[in-house]
Amino acid sequence: QSPLPAVAESASGFNDPRLPMQWHYQNDGSLSGSVAGADINLFNAWKVTTGSPDVLVAIIDGGIDYNHEDLAQNMAINLAELNGTPGVDDDGNGYVDDVYGYNFVTNSADVYPHNHGTHVAGTVAAVNNNGIGVAGVAGGDGSPSSGIRMFSAQVFDSRAGTSGEGDFAKALIYAANRGASIAQCSWGWTEDGYYEQAVLDAIDYFTEATTGRTSMLGGLCIFAAGNVASTGDIYPGCYPKVLAVAAMTNDLAPASYTNYGEWMDVIAPGGLLDYGETGGVLSTLPDNKYGYMEGTSMACPHVSGIAALILSK
Repeated sequence: QSPLPAVAESASGFNDPRLPMQWHYQNDGSLSGSVAGADINLFNAWKVTTGSPDVLVAIIDGGIDYNHEDLAQNMAINLAELNGTPGVDDDGNGYVDDVYGYNFVTNSADVYPHNHGTHVAGTVAAVNNNGIGVAGVAGGDGSPSSGIRMFSAQVFDSRAGTSGEGDFAKALIYAANRGASIAQCSWGWTEDGYYEQAVLDAIDYFTEATTGRTSMLGGLCIFAAGNVASTGDIYPGCYPKVLAVAAMTNDLAPASYTNYGEWMDVIAPGGLLDYGETGGVLSTLPDNKYGYMEGTSMACPHVSGIAALILSK
């Protein structure tokens, strides 16, 4: 394996060795086929803020590898449960032992590391300037007092013996009640016009609830637009109360797979793997690994990270 290039201190100021490969943050056009500026212009944002621990983001997705070397520092830890009695709901929120979040597939506090959820979490807030791995949009400057905080509301579990999917509505309500200001949701249905009212009601609840929130009154649900190249009404992305994120590639063009239409709110880098992995979005994977993925699922956490930076300012 070839050595990783050093980070250009003049460009970012951070020493994460894989940051130069994250074109989606700052694209200088040097990657074959890419266009300079096809990025989120993150280095300029970092001059203002790198993220505050007062901002809480719920990763409603597969479970986060909360022990990952590049994520652990930015996990929100429920201290009442961590320091409480195992098997007891020490904080009285209705969820036993939810230290790092809750698994709505198994209905337990067993948050199981999942490729998709861990990758999404890394884009939002992998720890910055720690000399390892990648950087996160709102991952701080390396000091323990910087970087936003995340917890897992697990709705996908790939282990044998599980149903595969959890209760999306309950996960959203849990996230709101735990005080998250942003719900990062890289999922949705694929059939034009299909929705589940309980999920839309839960989105309303997350958007309007104020209890326990310190960053802003109410909350913001950010959803991936979907990957079936549809112009139809794809929920929950097309629901007016959410922010819908389409995907672009490193040549500043909409990705071939992305849904699109008048209900789309913003486009962000989602990558494309057709011509090699480096065209994808690079982030964290379970067991202290890193890898590339593509999709509106990868575009969405860029926007969640940006929203977290705005709240951190």
